[in-house]
Amino acid sequence: MRRWCGWRGRWSRADWPVAEALGVGLVGAGKIGRVHARNLARRLDGARLVAVADTVPAVAEEVAGQLGVGAVYHTPGELLADDAVDAVVIATPATTHAELVSAAAAARRQVFCEKPIALDLAAADAALAAVTRAGRSRSWPGGSCRSRRARRPRTGG
Repeated sequence: MRRWCGWRGRWSRADWPVAEALGVGLVGAGKIGRVHARNLARRLDGARLVAVADTVPAVAEEVAGQLGVGAVYHTPGELLADDAVDAVVIATPATTHAELVSAAAAARRQVFCEKPIALDLAAADAALAAVTRAGRSRSWPGGSCRSRRARRPRTGG
């Protein structure tokens, strides 16, 4: 039975079809990478952490071991070649973001990249062009839209 959830303005979640969980790979298992890894492994419905990659093998193995992830890689390229990975979280140093976004898009993976996407405009444009060429969507978190609206001059009374 479908129930209308009036205060949400939509049907209740219990009635929505359940899709297969999205397999997510983590590139970069440092401080912020560990936060993303824990959230993917324990808190997100519809997503599961399936692979971890870091250039420091011991770090990748430690994070994967703590969270029960079977696939551990020492390069982002190895992770991107894994068919179980549907999407990637890029949590590496900012100097590598644009290159990794382009590589992930070329591998036809959805991408979540920590900010900034690049350190210069040309690299950011190249990464976004790679995403567009791969037929992937670009989106920005709601907070950035709210902050843009807050900076707009207000009119009216």
